[in-house]
Amino acid sequence: MKFDIISFGSSTIDVFVKMSKGSYNIESNDNMCYHLGDKLPVEDLVISTGGGATNTSVAFSRLGLKAGIITAVGNDINGKLVLDELKRESVEFLGVVKKGKTGYSVVLPGPTDRTILVYSGVNNELNFSDLKLRGVETKWLYISTLRNRGFKAIEMVSLYAKNKKWKIAMNMSQYLAKKGLKKLSSLLSRADVLIMNKSEAMTLAGCSESKNNLREAIRRISICMHGIIIITDGPNPIYLYESASSRLHVKKVRKARVIDATGAGDAFAAGFIYALSKGIAPVKALDYGCEEARATLKYVGAKEKLLRRIAV
Repeated sequence: MKFDIISFGSSTIDVFVKMSKGSYNIESNDNMCYHLGDKLPVEDLVISTGGGATNTSVAFSRLGLKAGIITAVGNDINGKLVLDELKRESVEFLGVVKKGKTGYSVVLPGPTDRTILVYSGVNNELNFSDLKLRGVETKWLYISTLRNRGFKAIEMVSLYAKNKKWKIAMNMSQYLAKKGLKKLSSLLSRADVLIMNKSEAMTLAGCSESKNNLREAIRRISICMHGIIIITDGPNPIYLYESASSRLHVKKVRKARVIDATGAGDAFAAGFIYALSKGIAPVKALDYGCEEARATLKYVGAKEKLLRRIAV
């Protein structure tokens, strides 16, 4: 089987809970309180699939790429929901159904951001030996984070991809970033594209989080990673560093109305990698990533309004 891109990582069922006003107290911009023992009214529930691998693979498929996915789901009803959606979205399942429970997340919105309760389920039990890669070829491999035993699978699949001369795009996380550059140097050296937010970049590079330290973080990361480095920061400018030319680009982000930010990072990455796969220059490809992310911000759920065509 030949693919344009294969997404590797997690799959979940996401439940978005819209709380009734007055069911919680806001102590500060960073803290909300629920009263112990209360039964709290819920205005609405939205249930959808999520996880970095399903979000990006569906995005790639909707944009017209031949997409596959490597992930683990449980042998439960939620696993069937994930597999059924992947089939509807024309994404080829190359992962494994394991005995156990599919990953599950509960998203609790707040006044300025959301809190996510995450149950990993069988996601982090994905082993390299589970992968159905015999006879599989792809132009790109997109890697999102798995924890614990799943990290070993990331190392193994990235090495396999490098030996096969597949291009590798990697999405950082705080879990990975906390391992530091020294431990991740071999993994990062295999990546052609590394995407992360500002907080992850600072953690990875071991820098304090300030504007002046962002360029230093990029410098440190570029010693290990010799491709394209992208650092996002919500509504603030995006930093893109091209190792081949040692050029740093700073791009302003057009403001967007935000209903729910869940999956926006996956959408940005998918739009950007899609554009690169079509031969579009990295700086211009940022526009594609931003448009895809902007489309998801206006709705609840990571896949609700993923684009089928990006006009920039």
